[in-house]
Amino acid sequence: LQNLTKLQITTLYHELWHVFLERYVKKSRPLLFHLYHQQLAQYYQGQIFGSVYQNEAYGVYIDQVIFNYLNHFEQFKKATPEVRQKLRESPDMRRNFFQANNLPVYGYRYSLLERGVVFSDVNLSNEDRKLIYQHVFKDEISIHLNENFKEALFK
Repeated sequence: LQNLTKLQITTLYHELWHVFLERYVKKSRPLLFHLYHQQLAQYYQGQIFGSVYQNEAYGVYIDQVIFNYLNHFEQFKKATPEVRQKLRESPDMRRNFFQANNLPVYGYRYSLLERGVVFSDVNLSNEDRKLIYQHVFKDEISIHLNENFKEALFK
């Protein structure tokens, strides 16, 4: 992973999400699969491509979270322990980290008939975002800046 750009890493995570859902979650994580489909039914009722939109929206959100994490990690890694502590205490840094993880996220599909990408009008819900943090990131990545960048990570 060290030779990959941030864009390549986020794309890898996005595509791994699709594999994770299809190959693992369906068979081995019935609770997550059930919760995922509850969200699908709630937000994409009757939409023919609802499952495609939701699946891609999850992938896009995973992209955003990983990209945000990597950007902040780089800043923390370059800093001294004293500066890292100031970054943790900075309201601006915490707000920036939080806002980047809460940008609008819309699923999409590719349409040959419409010759391009078609976006859903459904923004990924907060419930979906929580599911991703709890079941995909398994709390390895937190929505809270300080939980991600504790000093022990840099020793």
